[in-house]
Amino acid sequence: MISNTALFKKIFEPVFEFVQRRERINIYIFGKLFLNISTKKITNFILKFRYLRHILKLRVLSKIRKINVAFYVSEVEKWGGDLLFQKLLQNKNFKPIIYVAKQKNAQNNVNFQNIIDYCKNKNLPYELLYDIKKDKHINIKKFKADIIFYEQPWSIPKNQSVIEASKHSLVCYFPYCFHSLITNFNYFDGFHGKMWKYFVETLYHKEEYEKNFNAKNCVALGSVKLDNYKIAKKTGNQNKKKVIYAPHHSFDEEGHRCATFLENGDFILELAKKYPEIEWIIRAHPEFKNKLLKYKTKEEI
Repeated sequence: MISNTALFKKIFEPVFEFVQRRERINIYIFGKLFLNISTKKITNFILKFRYLRHILKLRVLSKIRKINVAFYVSEVEKWGGDLLFQKLLQNKNFKPIIYVAKQKNAQNNVNFQNIIDYCKNKNLPYELLYDIKKDKHINIKKFKADIIFYEQPWSIPKNQSVIEASKHSLVCYFPYCFHSLITNFNYFDGFHGKMWKYFVETLYHKEEYEKNFNAKNCVALGSVKLDNYKIAKKTGNQNKKKVIYAPHHSFDEEGHRCATFLENGDFILELAKKYPEIEWIIRAHPEFKNKLLKYKTKEEI
């Protein structure tokens, strides 16, 4: 039996055809293009309207209550908002909180539990955006923060996406690392371009994104992670020079291969042995060990 959809297509496709492609909707009449709509432009218009509405609302609410500021965190290693969070805690106008999230398709709860432990150890207020018992991602609209800062753009469940959060919050982002690649991963439509404010590392980044991507939401603020040096506790021998080696995990990703550990990892180890007067610190990417197991044994690692 033919389905209703198939029947509709069979009857009307010669006359009317509706085609949805990536970021575009095309309508054909008698085989000729009648309408070519950019869904990106529609989305951006909706987001601008939402953010303007939130700003007007917060101007009123800020006079009668604290502004709720949430930090969406799915990997504690990438979060750099310690100092900002503490400043907000000390400010009478704001009420900050950590949203503890689990990444989409994550194989275990290790990162999720790490964030909980981090918040408990530092006595930071937090809410869980994942129900372990039900194995379910909780919709971000449940908590209705006024402002949300995302910690990274990767592996975000649909019901916790920027689009979903924008329905009730001003959405912001500061990079979890200092971007040095000329690539659209630094500014792409699915995340960075949909932010209310994207706080970039330098004026150079801002100018590049405006030039190459027609970015409208960038603010040159500096690397937020560097702020943490103001509150970092001094450890180890202060007379020793320190070298931080931070290898990436992308050994075989097409078009985005940043990892050089297979070529220079042994060389760095030999340098560390050769110069013991220097304090050597390995600060690998959270995914580094799992990816490296494809190339080296646990014993070698």
